[in-house]
Amino acid sequence: MISHQHEQPARFGKLTLLMVASVACADAPRTAGEEPGCEATIVFDRRTRGISEVFLLDTHSGETNQLTRDGVRENASRLPDLAPGGEAIVFLETDETRLGRLVVMDSSGATLRPLLDKEAFFENPAWSPRGDWIAFEIAEGEDWGLYIVRPDGSDLRRVGPEDADLFHPDW
Repeated sequence: MISHQHEQPARFGKLTLLMVASVACADAPRTAGEEPGCEATIVFDRRTRGISEVFLLDTHSGETNQLTRDGVRENASRLPDLAPGGEAIVFLETDETRLGRLVVMDSSGATLRPLLDKEAFFENPAWSPRGDWIAFEIAEGEDWGLYIVRPDGSDLRRVGPEDADLFHPDW
């Protein structure tokens, strides 16, 4: 079994665990007399009763929108990251062993597609500032490598030194 520093959070009764993964900010249309500002959307995962799902939060209205519906105990849609501009989300879809796949979906949750054609031990996907790459960790045996891939799944590359475990990519 592969060990990794990302541990499963403890469950305490009906406690809901949230992880804020990404925030996108864009100029929003304003009505006459409204102060200029920024509308922000936050994407996060929420684990309740053993099921983890991806949500969007509109910080202006306070409304949340559930985007994934695994509905299977111990499955997880987790660690989402919102693309620059907010039109797409990358996240992990994993089972109880954390074996899973990288998935990209539009921000409405209507269209999902695997990013790569393989299951593995993935962690921490992160969009590049221009949205032209996605970085992530992947386990290779006992070693963790850092990779980048285009949002369409092409041009997969290992980056960084191969003689060290690399974690938590952020652009």
